Amino acid sequence: MRWSLGLFALIALLQVPGCTHGPKTTLITNMKGKATRTDTADLALSPGDTLVLSGDFEGVKVRSTSRTPRVTAEISVVAYTQEEAERALSAFRLATDRTSRGVEAMVVGDAGTYEIESGKRVPYRAFTTFTAIVPGHVKVIARSESGEIEVEGD
Repeated sequence: MRWSLGLFALIALLQVPGCTHGPKTTLITNMKGKATRTDTADLALSPGDTLVLSGDFEGVKVRSTSRTPRVTAEISVVAYTQEEAERALSAFRLATDRTSRGVEAMVVGDAGTYEIESGKRVPYRAFTTFTAIVPGHVKVIARSESGEIEVEGD
């Protein structure tokens, strides 16, 4: 079974236990550089655990299967130049943390700031597409600020 949820499919989202979805407003202009990397981590999940996916998402895919639980994060950073984007990307990484409820996966790092047209300095952001493979009976909490949330199960 497969569900594909767009930005305005809030009612359909409520039918997927453990998932949430919210709006995003992002405006990036004059950015010519983009760097992308994929990080992967195995997850120690058991039935009844909760997987929390945290970060600035472009999309989330969750697959329930009997395969080894893992999360993949496609991490992207945009900047004025390709060199800036690659430098900023190197500051971000996928991290997992065992909590009392289960596991939290997030992209962490601080790449500093850049100056926008108004002269204001703003932080670089890591935009992430998560793909999580989880066993049955694991609750997933994910918020996508942009893009789709897809849930598939056996």
